[in-house]
Amino acid sequence: MDRPSILRRRRPAGDEDGFALVTVLLTMVLLAAFSLVALQQTITNTAASRKDQDWVAALSAAQAGLDDYVSRLNDSNGAYFTYTSTTPDPSNPAMGFSSPGVPKWATVPVAGTGTAQGRYHYDVDTSTYTGTATVTPNGNIVVVSTGSVGARSRTLKAFVRRSGFVDFVYFTDYEVRDPLDYPAAERANAQAYCANYYGLRTPPAGFACRDIKFSGDTLSGPVHSNDTMIICGNVTFKDVVTTMSGPVTANGGKHYRTDTCSSTSGTTFARPGDPERVQKVNLPSTNLGLKAETSEAASPRGCLFVGPTKIEIRGKDLRVDSDWTRSPSPGCPRDTWFPIPVNGVVYVDVVPADGTSDPNSWPATHSSKPLCTGKNSLGLPLANETDSSYPCRAGDVFVEQLGGLAANGLDGRLTISANNNLYVTNHIDYASGTADRSFLGLIAEQFLYVWHPVKRTGTSPSTGDNLPGTVQNMRISAALLSVNHSVMVQNPDMGTDLGTLTVTGAITQKYRGVVGDVNLNNGQPTGYAKHYVYDQRLAYDSPPKFLNPLVSAFDAVRTAEAKPAYR
Repeated sequence: MDRPSILRRRRPAGDEDGFALVTVLLTMVLLAAFSLVALQQTITNTAASRKDQDWVAALSAAQAGLDDYVSRLNDSNGAYFTYTSTTPDPSNPAMGFSSPGVPKWATVPVAGTGTAQGRYHYDVDTSTYTGTATVTPNGNIVVVSTGSVGARSRTLKAFVRRSGFVDFVYFTDYEVRDPLDYPAAERANAQAYCANYYGLRTPPAGFACRDIKFSGDTLSGPVHSNDTMIICGNVTFKDVVTTMSGPVTANGGKHYRTDTCSSTSGTTFARPGDPERVQKVNLPSTNLGLKAETSEAASPRGCLFVGPTKIEIRGKDLRVDSDWTRSPSPGCPRDTWFPIPVNGVVYVDVVPADGTSDPNSWPATHSSKPLCTGKNSLGLPLANETDSSYPCRAGDVFVEQLGGLAANGLDGRLTISANNNLYVTNHIDYASGTADRSFLGLIAEQFLYVWHPVKRTGTSPSTGDNLPGTVQNMRISAALLSVNHSVMVQNPDMGTDLGTLTVTGAITQKYRGVVGDVNLNNGQPTGYAKHYVYDQRLAYDSPPKFLNPLVSAFDAVRTAEAKPAYR
C-alpha cells in the first residue's frame, strides 16, 4: 500500500500579499520618521529651553554686577566712586579691559558648588556725580552692568546715588521744641507729652507743646520733616519740600499746618502741591562709631581728645586747646598747629573716671589736673554770662576758623564729633567755597549750638544783653547734625537782633531748633533770621565718616534694561 504524501501543492500567490508587505514597510518607515521628528523636536525644545534659561540668567548676572558695585560703594562710604571705566580698580575683575575692546569679567558661581554659571562686567561714569567743566553735577553715578550666560548677554543701566538725611538742606524728625529746651519746671511734661509727632502729642490741660514754625525764612535746597510742619508767611522754598505727615483737614487736606500763623501770605513753593508726602527718613541713633576711628586699631587713625576742647581751623591745619587730655593721639598734639588727620576724624569724649587704666584718666589728685571751679577748662561761662551751662568734664567742643577770618577757611576734609554738645563760636568757611573737595562735618550727640552768650537783665519776661564774642550775621559752611536733640542758637530769645544765620551745607536734627525769637519786653527780634543753602555736593559726597551706612547709603534709584553692551 502506498504511503500518504505530506507534500502539498503551493497555493498561487494572491494580489493582497504584496500590498501587505509594502504596507508593513511603509508603516515602519513612517514610525521611524515620526520618531526622528519627535527626537529632533525634543532636541530643539531643549536647546530653546536652555536659551530661555540663559536669557533669564543673563539678566540676573547683570543685576549681580550692579549689586556688587553698590556694595563696594557703601563699604567704602562712597570713596569707591573714584574708580571709573577710565580709571578702574585693578583688583576688581569686573572693571576695565584685558585688551582694547575686550572687557574683564567676574564670575557668578552656583551656590554651594563654586562652578561658574555666568559672568558680569560693569562700566562706571561719574561725570554727572562730581561734575566737570562742561557737566553740571546732579549726584548720580551711571553704572552699565552686562551679564553673560552661555551665548546670551543682557545689560542694565542704573543711576546710583546716596539717599538719606543729607539729601536735605533742612531735616527735622519732630517739629516741636526740644523737651530739654523748656524751662526747668516744664521739662518733665515736655518729655512725657511732646516728644512725638503731631496728632500723637497729648499734653494735659494747661500745658502746651511749643510748636516751631517757618516764617520769613529762605531755604535754598530740599526740605524734609517726618512731622507736620507749620508754614506761615513770607517763606521761600527754592526746592522740593517733603514730609511724612498725612493731610491736615483744617488746612484743606494739605500736608502742613497754618493754625498758629497770623499770616500765610508771601510764602512760595518751588513745586506746586508741596509739601509732598513721602516715607520716613531715619536718623542715626548715635555718633559713638566715630570714636572707633581714633582707636589704636584704626588705620589711618584720627584724633581723640577729652573734656572741654577748643578747635581752631587754619586752612589745612588745626590747633587744639584741651587741658583734660593727658595722652593725645599720635600726630595730634595740643596747643600747637598740626595737619588735619589723614582719616579726617576728630572725636571729643567725656573725661574718663579718675584712677582708671584709661590713658586720659587722672589720679584723684595731681598738680596739673584741671580744676572744676564753676568754669570749664576753657574759662566758660564768661564773666557776667548767665543762662548757659558748660559742664566741667563733659565732651564739649568749641570750634571756629582762626579769628573768624575767611582767609583761614578750611582747606581739607574734616569731621568733628562731640560726645556731648558742640558750639560754633565764629564763622566757618571753605577756603575755595564749594568748588573744591573741602568738606566739614560737625556732629553733636546732644545739642549743636551757634554760640550766643548773654547776660540776663530781667526775669518776667526774660530779657538779656548780648555779650562780647557774639557774632553778627554768622556764616557756617558744614553739614550739621544733632543726633539726639537740636541744631539751634544758644539763648535765642534774649539779646538783640543778630542778623542772618547763613548755613551752606545741611542741617539735621531730632527736634526743631530755635534760631530766632522775639524779645517779650519790647517786641523786637532776637537771634537770627535763617538763610540755608544746600551744598549740592552732599548729593554725592560727604565729610569723612559722617554718614552711618545703615542710615544713608547708596542705592540704584532708577534701573532699566538697555541694548547689550557686550556679546
